[in-house]
Amino acid sequence: MKRIVLTLLTLMLLFGTAGCLGASASKRKDLKELDLSTLFSEEEGYHFENIRWWMTEEEIQEATDKALTSVGGYGADGIAVYNADGLGIRILDRVCDGATAAFDENGLCYMVSFIFQDSKYATSPVTLKNLSSQYYERLTEAFGEPDEVLSDSGVTGNATYQYKEYYWRYTTPDGKVTELQWAKSYVVDENDPALITLGVICLTDLLTDEAASSSGVR
Repeated sequence: MKRIVLTLLTLMLLFGTAGCLGASASKRKDLKELDLSTLFSEEEGYHFENIRWWMTEEEIQEATDKALTSVGGYGADGIAVYNADGLGIRILDRVCDGATAAFDENGLCYMVSFIFQDSKYATSPVTLKNLSSQYYERLTEAFGEPDEVLSDSGVTGNATYQYKEYYWRYTTPDGKVTELQWAKSYVVDENDPALITLGVICLTDLLTDEAASSSGVR
């Protein structure tokens, strides 16, 4: 399921259906560098700011001043992915090119993800390749080595993509299994990533079952 979510985000970007923070220059320039410590609390595990796990669309709109702007796409098992132009982060002085929130079949939020790709709105000389390596180092400094690393491949349009995903996992006192995700996709035979995502996830029962059956690659 985690790989399905990454593939869905890739499809949305390639075909231009993902939201873009570039539509509001004021939003972009006002974003501060992400403080990694804000992505974790003992109560909510890995999460983003004041978005609590299992919020509904209406609750997130109220908590974020209507950050969700449109439906970006649908996936298997009733998943809906919303563009969240009202959310955004800056890492290594580079602002994300899009943000999404994913909801399960019951309409409850289980993932928030930030997307980086080549964009005319990029304001930093840091390339996606440099971002991939340099920010991964920051993540390991903050949270240690990832608990799981997955590799996969898939065909999108006329291109074959390789995916590499890193997961840090934490279970809250009330039993929520949460993860921090750092993922990247490459066109086969290309050296630079075509897409990078930084996301936080709360595993549903279905995600937990599929995670248990997957094998990590270190």
